[in-house]
Amino acid sequence: MPGENKRMENSKRPFWIIFTTVTIDLLGFGMVLPLLPIYGRSFGVSEAQMGLVLGAYSLMQFLFAPLLGRLSDKIGRRPVLCISILGTALGHFVLALAGSFWLLILGRVIDGIAGSNIATAQAYIADMSPPEQRTRNIGMWFGAAFGIGFAIGPFFGGLTYQFGQWVMPEYAERMPFIVAGCLSLANAVHAWFKLPESIPDRSPFHMGWRTNSFAIIGEVLRSPAGRMVLMNALIIMAFAQMEATYAYLMVDRFGLDKSSIYWVFGGLGLTVAFVQGGLVRRIEPLLGDRKLILWGGAALAIGLIMLPVGQHIAWLFGFSLLMALGNGLVSPAMTGVISKSASGAVQGETMGVSASMGSLARFAGPALGLVLYQYWGVSVPYVVAGVMILMVTTIASRRL
Repeated sequence: MPGENKRMENSKRPFWIIFTTVTIDLLGFGMVLPLLPIYGRSFGVSEAQMGLVLGAYSLMQFLFAPLLGRLSDKIGRRPVLCISILGTALGHFVLALAGSFWLLILGRVIDGIAGSNIATAQAYIADMSPPEQRTRNIGMWFGAAFGIGFAIGPFFGGLTYQFGQWVMPEYAERMPFIVAGCLSLANAVHAWFKLPESIPDRSPFHMGWRTNSFAIIGEVLRSPAGRMVLMNALIIMAFAQMEATYAYLMVDRFGLDKSSIYWVFGGLGLTVAFVQGGLVRRIEPLLGDRKLILWGGAALAIGLIMLPVGQHIAWLFGFSLLMALGNGLVSPAMTGVISKSASGAVQGETMGVSASMGSLARFAGPALGLVLYQYWGVSVPYVVAGVMILMVTTIASRRL
């Protein structure tokens, strides 16, 4: 019926808007990250210094995600998202103008603080979803935005770099940062005029203006959602070991060149987008969170452990796809469980702490993975990560 179809379209409209907002935000992130080390090297930033530049982003997210989540519970999701997207634009423009290590640090610090809005976007989707549909909607809308942003971003960044070489060769390395900043500005305008507020009635209890992230983290970790937040962080930490060493593995074990690395990363991003954006939505009502975590964890663990064993390109693609499939199942299911464990009044705060702990895991995981890779061998970080994920997902599934 026309009236019923119209109501369904209106109910999905906020999801489409937040999907577009997050996708554009992550598209800019995917554009600048692959080129950042090469860009820094052009004005003398060493590999060790670049490690600090990259780590500054996750560290800022660890510190500020709980604050932005709590702030969004108090003043609303929409203003926090719009202002933080403007911060992302500022961070990209600072990177575009950088000519020293400290300006790179400043740009990544600004970008990391602004990037803490990911938890607010997750809370927005949770606000608009009944509890029984949160896992499905987070996977369908948020997960697909992640996959598309990370898949298209590197390709788009490479194209803008090549366009810069053709039009203004002296500014070619700055072009992806400039374009990413302009995209973020347009995204902020789009969100301000199109994104409706998901919590028009603010929290009725006094939240205060605490600015101590560690107090907020401690409060959430002592809540019913705390154990799942910690287990989700361990899964992210294990997966981050792979992310930090994956490019090395493709070169050292499989002999790929740098251009091929971009295509592999893009393919994995599209796989995650397909799984989280389509597959999870269809199988979650049939399997439930428990089986998604258990089976997804098993697929992810097998993919990680088997990935460094072979040397043929077909082996790399096969177990990389299995790994992406497993991660695409586990990630939205764990996020959905955490969201369901929190009351509506502290939804943003809980998702903020979960994102904060995830950022800390992304700070620690690469350090552990690179040490294992350098001193213990190519396969060790993958075996350690696979065993970690298998243990944690088994424990998590038994608690549901």
